[in-house]
Amino acid sequence: MTAARRSAAFVAGFGAYVRWLTRRAFRGLWVPERVHFPESGFIAIANHTSWWDGFVPFIVQRACSQRHPFYLMMSDEGLQRFPFFRYGGAFSSGGTSLRRAYDAIEYAAERARDGAGVWIFPQGRLEPPGTPLRFTRGFALAAQHARVPVLTFAMRFALLDAQRPDAFVAQGPMLRDTSRATVDRAQLAVQRLLDAMDGEIASGRAMLGRRALLTAPLGIDAVSERIVRALQRRS
Repeated sequence: MTAARRSAAFVAGFGAYVRWLTRRAFRGLWVPERVHFPESGFIAIANHTSWWDGFVPFIVQRACSQRHPFYLMMSDEGLQRFPFFRYGGAFSSGGTSLRRAYDAIEYAAERARDGAGVWIFPQGRLEPPGTPLRFTRGFALAAQHARVPVLTFAMRFALLDAQRPDAFVAQGPMLRDTSRATVDRAQLAVQRLLDAMDGEIASGRAMLGRRALLTAPLGIDAVSERIVRALQRRS
């Protein structure tokens, strides 16, 4: 089997597995009514607070823009733990080596130039929710070299009134000016998305204006509610 066919087969199987895994873990994966992707390739960025952060973009992009191949920059440690992710589009960030980090930026630029969607977490590592954002500039360099836009996203995970938590995705502006100011503009855009989502979650409005890409099987909370309603109708 060729590398391309092996990769396509892996992505199809891996995609089904990721959807199954996510449906078991979350009540819903909530995205804007419309998620906008350009015709060209792109660099997409988001905050990085959870082990799930790579899976959510994978699901979103495959559901909303299958014409773009999916790539994701991962840490060396992550790829060492899960080397088979390479077949699904993951590649190393280069770790602490400047030479390898530059190679990773060039690889990201090449894939985006060829029409792929390349996701990068500019924080460079997992940070607890609420940590002030500090973006590195590798994503801006990749977009500049590829001459493609930067898409801004944010993710939040919240345990609300159900057995399972909910995953929320927000999309911000598309940045086409990939100058040195792009890092500051992107960081501000993602922070505004996070602040807005935090307010929506706190006020119970997080699902308004969003649709569920995935919903979970019935949990004990939903089953109990149905039993109670059935008993009330009989009484």
